[in-house]
Amino acid sequence: MNLKDKIPKDYIGIIEKITKIASDNNYVIYAVGGFVRDLIIDREPNDLDIMVEKDNGGIEFARLLSKKLNLSEPVIFEKFGTAKLTVENREIEFIMPRKEYYDENSRNPDTEIGSLRQDALRRDFTVNALFLRLNDMELVDLTGKGVKDI
Repeated sequence: MNLKDKIPKDYIGIIEKITKIASDNNYVIYAVGGFVRDLIIDREPNDLDIMVEKDNGGIEFARLLSKKLNLSEPVIFEKFGTAKLTVENREIEFIMPRKEYYDENSRNPDTEIGSLRQDALRRDFTVNALFLRLNDMELVDLTGKGVKDI
């Protein structure tokens, strides 16, 4: 399935810039969740989350991007290992693969670095566990059910 041709024009330039910096600096990055699902079902995505496959990768990569693209410093969410940047008037969240643990007294999870598979399995629906590896535009369905469930 060729999803590259389905990426909306206003995201193409952003993704190309981000992917070039990722590749030049040995990062593997993925568009995840609703963005990928929306591409598959021909719906216009309204947000972009980028998973960075590296320990503390989301925060580290967002900081690198802010320097390389001369952007404001990212907003950091240490507890979740995420960062948010505005690129060409689009808010983009940069995340790491993670696993979650819930305390019975809280609805908010404790998180820690996990594998891509652990991240896919923690997601609410298989269709939100689809990853588009931006380095080579390969669709990754670690549950084996995401595309079928769509």
